[in-house]
Amino acid sequence: MIFVDLGAYNGDTVDQFVSWGQLLGDISNAKVYAFEPNPNYQAQWDDVRMRHIKHVQDIQFINEAAWVDDGGLEFSLWHESPIGSTVMPAKRNWYAGEIVGIKSFDFSAWLKQFKGEDIYIKLDVEGAEYPILKKMINDGTDKLCKLLMIEWHADKMGQKFKDDQKFIEDNLKCDWIEWR
Repeated sequence: MIFVDLGAYNGDTVDQFVSWGQLLGDISNAKVYAFEPNPNYQAQWDDVRMRHIKHVQDIQFINEAAWVDDGGLEFSLWHESPIGSTVMPAKRNWYAGEIVGIKSFDFSAWLKQFKGEDIYIKLDVEGAEYPILKKMINDGTDKLCKLLMIEWHADKMGQKFKDDQKFIEDNLKCDWIEWR
């Protein structure tokens, strides 16, 4: 069992993954991968890891952004209000943050290594869900997922993203729920 948290924030979803996983049965062989490009949360990740390492095989926090290719991105980093830091210039709050460079990776390519596993993914990536999910649909990696939990941000980004969301909802080849 693989739990992937895209937009891991302070690790709160890892707590939820472990609780849910225990309802599914033995999670001692489960692996958790939590990606968060905002460096302000790294100090909290060790506490989360220590709370749950006895329940799962491995927990990795990675300070990178999931994206559609490898390399780097500009990131609007909010210091006062960490909610909403984003790689998406179309998001209304883009210019409110400090623009910094971050590492990014091709999420679809990374996901392929887990083919045949039960994969649960939470996406709360402040608008980046649209290009990531469109690529997953186009290359078929959406079919690898047992469940996607998606927080949509089109209401903060404009009509193009509402159209993208409709396309994604109509074309995903895995179970998904809206995350809030």
